[in-house]
Amino acid sequence: MNFFDRDLAVAVAAKDRGDFVRAVPSFTKALEADPENALAHAHFSHCLFGMGKYFAASREADAALAADPQLPLAHIVRAMADAAMDNESGAQAALDEALRLDPENDNALKLRCAIALANRDLKALAKAVDVLLSVAPDDFEAHYFASRLAAKKMDAERAEHHAREALKIAPNEAINHVAIAWAFWVRKDFDRAREAALSALALNPSASGAHEVLAAIDMHRAPLTGWFNRIGYLLDNINLRVAAIYGIPIFFAYMVISDLLRHFDQDTLATVLLRGVQIAAVMLLVSTQTFARKAQRNLKDAVLKTDY
Repeated sequence: MNFFDRDLAVAVAAKDRGDFVRAVPSFTKALEADPENALAHAHFSHCLFGMGKYFAASREADAALAADPQLPLAHIVRAMADAAMDNESGAQAALDEALRLDPENDNALKLRCAIALANRDLKALAKAVDVLLSVAPDDFEAHYFASRLAAKKMDAERAEHHAREALKIAPNEAINHVAIAWAFWVRKDFDRAREAALSALALNPSASGAHEVLAAIDMHRAPLTGWFNRIGYLLDNINLRVAAIYGIPIFFAYMVISDLLRHFDQDTLATVLLRGVQIAAVMLLVSTQTFARKAQRNLKDAVLKTDY
């Protein structure tokens, strides 16, 4: 980066500390002075992503790639924007290119880990975690992902080891408390798992991973209400695209089956089907309300602990 460009230096510094209000006009001035500066476009894209403007971030990333298709940061931010907009294939392709250009880029590896964890792709997660731990052994996120991988494999010892390493490095990061909560959950030490999840909520009330742990604990302690809580958690975190992909076909399938049953004078079966749909709708409503109440109660109980 050309730090003789004062506007660009100010913009990047403001972006890195989260001061997006100051960063945007500085990026604008820097790009007016040098419209073909790929690095400026890439950092501006990252800034827009931080502001939640994913489409604009994607557009800036494309501008960076047009100026320099060999810039890993541009591919990484493009992948971040695509992932946020639920374009998984685009995100994976951009990440593949970023890692081809820079196989040890820790930001690209972390994003690969995050996507693999969300998709429960343990093979891809294991591969990315191995490289990330080798290039960034003192990065708490490397240990966080290693802990989550071990927990997914039900390896409580490794899950707890990496979670404790992450907590040593960054004790005030909510995700590290989530990681050790899952390690305790694998051990079936639900009391300590709950304490760790509540610590995560004390640090970050919107830490959805903490609510997921607490819902999983409820499923073991009180199976009936626990299932309602778990389903409510899943509904609370579902995005519109996924809801449309599954909800619309289910709705049309119900309509078609109902019409066919009535066409063949199977009114009783059609009525049973209708009642089943109504009961399912009530159960979904109960689930969302159960999760909402429990989430509020958990937020009230949230207390930070570090002596697990």
